[in-house]
Amino acid sequence: PRPDAIFATNHAATIAALEAFRATGVVVPDEIALVGFDDQPWFSLMHPSVTAVSQPTYELGRQAVEQVIGLVENPDSGPVDTVMATSFADRETCGCRRPIGTSFAIPSPAVEPGLEMTR
Repeated sequence: PRPDAIFATNHAATIAALEAFRATGVVVPDEIALVGFDDQPWFSLMHPSVTAVSQPTYELGRQAVEQVIGLVENPDSGPVDTVMATSFADRETCGCRRPIGTSFAIPSPAVEPGLEMTR
């Protein structure tokens, strides 16, 4: 049986899934829902517009550089685990469009003891 939804792990996989569905006549989101990871500005311009999770890529890179510099300056310090918030762009491919004026919250990720929460 066909799955109800696909979660694609990057924008290339998201586009590949859409193309495969179109080529086989599967209608998104009527027959299958699709959510991508790694939101792109042009996802909102596609038809149907692509639902996606967005990660803070600039901040990810900035903190990675800080951690590398910290390890170079103090090799005994060890790695630091960092959890960053993501955002969810609720668009057409998930099949869960809400009436205008409604919204929902995505809870912050649970932070285990010893992890640093960064926003």
